[in-house]
Amino acid sequence: MLRYSTLAFALLTLPIGASAQPTQVDLSTVRVENDRSETTRLDRLIGAKTILHLWATWCRPCREELPELEAFADAYGLEEQLVLVSIDTMSMINIDAFLDDLDVDLPTYRQVKGNVGTALTILGYPSTLVVDVNGAVLFRKQGAVDWGDPDQAAHLLELLSP
Repeated sequence: MLRYSTLAFALLTLPIGASAQPTQVDLSTVRVENDRSETTRLDRLIGAKTILHLWATWCRPCREELPELEAFADAYGLEEQLVLVSIDTMSMINIDAFLDDLDVDLPTYRQVKGNVGTALTILGYPSTLVVDVNGAVLFRKQGAVDWGDPDQAAHLLELLSP
């Protein structure tokens, strides 16, 4: 059992390279809510190649990573290609207060129907994916991304290019 769990974890944390066939996910099964209590299907937020970042207020690595993610998005002008989804069950008011405490000004959504972790085969948080408009997963990382690493930045920017 340990061998399978270790292998599964290793496979789920590897970025999908050029030689790997991207997996497909169905984001239409998840509904999310914004800070104005408007709900939509998650797939409707993906208009192009997009960084989809899943996080939670109770997640210590998420707390450390969110300011770095914001700096990365600001540095490369990626606000339109970034979708954050909190998996918390608390209200958006509390989630927004949490982000304010971190001095993070990234718009975020909260899952309200369906399970984004199940839809994307996520086992832990934070998790970051790059997905395209058809639901192809081009990159998957469970655990914090080093947003300040130039090699990682170059790789993600290449994946986001049209």
